[in-house]
Amino acid sequence: MLRRAGFTLVETLMVVVVMGLVTLIALPTLQNAWAHTSVISAKGKLTSLYYKTRSSAIESSRTTILVVNGGNAYVVARPRLTVGGAGTFDTITPVENLYTQFQVSLTSNVDSVRVAPTGLGAGGATLILTKGSYADTVSINQYGRIIK
Repeated sequence: MLRRAGFTLVETLMVVVVMGLVTLIALPTLQNAWAHTSVISAKGKLTSLYYKTRSSAIESSRTTILVVNGGNAYVVARPRLTVGGAGTFDTITPVENLYTQFQVSLTSNVDSVRVAPTGLGAGGATLILTKGSYADTVSINQYGRIIK
């Protein structure tokens, strides 16, 4: 009797089918984990931008503003200190497109969050980050503190 080495075609196909079923069962869980990770990363970026807004306000003794426009967020300050250029604001940070970076949608109840030169907020805001079925918020109270 001959000894054979390796696997038959039927055995190989069975392994491929079982691996496919396991992958299909795990896929929704992986997608939720990816959405959760993306939203948490975008929340960290948005929190970092807000803290940059506060520190710039205190350092420069100017009103700084975290502008939230669609999926974009960036920091500006006024009055303008640089000579020339258009507008009445100095741009502190480049525009961060959260959808391009993290595929996360950003909505807000305000279009900007102002911080006085003292570092205190000038009104509160709620920023909502969503991806798929997962959502998280960044809440800023009227004193300029982030509420977790």
